Amino acid sequence: MPTTPDGIYEGDEDYTVSISNPASTTGGDVTAGVTSVTTTITDNDTATWDIFGSPTVAEGATAQYNLFLSGTLQPSETATIDLGLSNVDTTSADYANFVAAVNTAITGRSDLVFDGTTLTYTGDGNPFAQLTIDLAAIDDVLIEGDEDYTVSISNPASTTGGDIAASVISATTTIIDNDSAAWSITGDATVAEGATAQYTVALAGTLQVGEVATIDLGLTDVDTTSADYASFVAAVNAAVSGRSDLSFDGTTLTYTGDGMPMTDLVIDVAAIDDTLTEGNEDYAVAIVNPGSTSGVSLGITNPASVTTMIIDDDEVQWSIVGDTTVDEGGTAQYTIELDGVLQTGETAIVQLDIADL
Repeated sequence: MPTTPDGIYEGDEDYTVSISNPASTTGGDVTAGVTSVTTTITDNDTATWDIFGSPTVAEGATAQYNLFLSGTLQPSETATIDLGLSNVDTTSADYANFVAAVNTAITGRSDLVFDGTTLTYTGDGNPFAQLTIDLAAIDDVLIEGDEDYTVSISNPASTTGGDIAASVISATTTIIDNDSAAWSITGDATVAEGATAQYTVALAGTLQVGEVATIDLGLTDVDTTSADYASFVAAVNAAVSGRSDLSFDGTTLTYTGDGMPMTDLVIDVAAIDDTLTEGNEDYAVAIVNPGSTSGVSLGITNPASVTTMIIDDDEVQWSIVGDTTVDEGGTAQYTIELDGVLQTGETAIVQLDIADL
């Protein structure tokens, strides 16, 4: 008795060939011994689950996942698959509720049920209709960089004994962050010797907890020297003292986000009150090389530097003294003096004349 290859996934199935009612048309004694043989038809059809999804999704947009089952199930045959979402470096606040998304996708389908973990499909003799799951990426205001999560299937099975497998078992999606942060610096344009210049380093935008933003911060001379102002590195270290969100290694300022806007960093730099006459002199405080160890998008709001002029409070004064009388044939003497100390390299000039009266 040949069996029929039907292309229908149905699992192994049994039928029985039997004999009954032994008798004789001539009156003999006829009995039956082995009265039946049960044969199992071993199904050679299989069903395989696969899942495919969006490789990227922008914040505020929707990622889509398509679940397939190859093979046609006989009516009342079942195929099950566990379906879930796991974080790579996202949190549940980055996307909509996945269980709700699956339940929305199966709404109106009598062939599917979902218990929050396992999706159960009951066949109707027709190919499985692709299940499309839409999952929204939350458009937040946090700066967090691009982040990944994975939608996966596992534990293929059947409650009716069929051969169920899974081939493509996961789809990883990157949420593209649409938020960015920008460093800025402002400060005093002038400062008197003996006074203090103030600089404010700010970060616009709110970093997610644990995200990191960095900026290089330094002072360069225009026509000053390091003797004209207090140690800039010490000034920055004093400014970050007591702040757990900031650190400074002498070059790079590192900020670790806490889910709140960064409190401005205010740096006080003293101008040294020396006795040298040097004129007004400039230096510049600048920020460069915005970066992140966690992939945050960072920039700099121009201008990226502040030039400060130290107003010199010292001066030198020329004077001349000399003989008020001199005899004919004698020598008159005059002394030209410069009161004050010039800085190395500074020059002072005065015009010297003689006029007849």
